[in-house]
Amino acid sequence: MPLWLQTTLGYTATQTGLLLVPIAVGAFIAAATTPLLAEAWGTTWVIRFGLLTEIIGLVWLAAVATSEVSGWALVPALALYGFGVGTADAQLPSLVLRDIPVERSGQGAGVQTTAQELGSAMGIAVIGTVLFTSLAWQLDTSLEDLGITAGDHETTTSLVVDSAGTAITGLEGEMQAIANDALSAATRNAALTGAGFLTLGLIATISLRNRREEHTEDAHASTEGNQHDEQH
Repeated sequence: MPLWLQTTLGYTATQTGLLLVPIAVGAFIAAATTPLLAEAWGTTWVIRFGLLTEIIGLVWLAAVATSEVSGWALVPALALYGFGVGTADAQLPSLVLRDIPVERSGQGAGVQTTAQELGSAMGIAVIGTVLFTSLAWQLDTSLEDLGITAGDHETTTSLVVDSAGTAITGLEGEMQAIANDALSAATRNAALTGAGFLTLGLIATISLRNRREEHTEDAHASTEGNQHDEQH
């Protein structure tokens, strides 16, 4: 996001930081509302809701991410994504630790944190690869269509990709516009890739039972057992 915002949209570092504030605001709102949602819906459903909100936020971001988009058009998507992150992440520890004995809670928390860090590292690697592979392919194809010779467009593509897009500001005219469009397309692909992984996470929660549902089933089974005993 910072690369795209500063290189393509022309924001300064300060403006970029301010534009990313809605993510924090969304997470802050989630911190206030998540306990109430967890009490009403149960932990599992809150996590599903958070993941779904993150997916919608990233898809929304991908839908509006062009080289001419206004910063204000990005705010709702970023805030929604931040709300989803705050909602899902806040409930993960309780979901992981709820069936672990108290004397092993430290080990459980350590495993959960390690898995989360590994997932973050892998996500950065995969989404970063998607971003720069998309940028190289899109830019190479566009420059070729423009009639630039093979050697020249390969040199330009390598310069832009190796600089993580920052070299785009040194290009001129139509070539700069093409490079900006290519980075915007790569950003959209990266956002959709993130949404895809979140969708897999959401699907994985199907196997999780809601603690609220378990308590209801246990209470129902206990009631039936008592009635059966009374009949005997």
